[in-house]
Amino acid sequence: MKTQYIVSSPSRTGSTYLCNILRATNSQVIRTHDCHYAIEDPANTVLIFSLRKDSFRSMMSSLIRKRTDFELPKLDPFEIKCDSVDSEFDMQYNWHRWYVDSHDLSRPLQDIKTLYFEDFLNNHQYVYDQLKLTQKFNIILPIESQYRYEQLITNHKECKERFDWLEINSKFTPILEPYDPTRPH
Repeated sequence: MKTQYIVSSPSRTGSTYLCNILRATNSQVIRTHDCHYAIEDPANTVLIFSLRKDSFRSMMSSLIRKRTDFELPKLDPFEIKCDSVDSEFDMQYNWHRWYVDSHDLSRPLQDIKTLYFEDFLNNHQYVYDQLKLTQKFNIILPIESQYRYEQLITNHKECKERFDWLEINSKFTPILEPYDPTRPH
């Protein structure tokens, strides 16, 4: 059976870009933002975590993405609540920070890889070398966001301070598994 690649990531990590790089090898690729995604054939599956080394930038991009359709010509500057554990910022932090740790890695997967956006952004061969694949088709590149958090999020410095504080003080908060009414309690 042919190997399938599941690209799993929190949002705004380059996962669409990575999937397009993989599809250029004629591989079967699935993209998900669900850390509890059901893998039907783990023995023939390579789970790839698509992440960014700069997770703060990824989080800020996610917070912008929630407020816009990238087709819109302009988004007005806004503030992010980032001063408490129930703030939108803290929830986004937990999503990005604990995403990988919330996966069940006990499944008998063929392999698990972590690929960082910064490593493959300008070097697609990096992905092929890591996975021992060969490019067969042209890569369809996604459209880059026109928005930059420094220009849109008016309190981005406060958010960065909160991020730095959370990096030191935050404890593991697993992402809860979606409710399954068929599962016994």
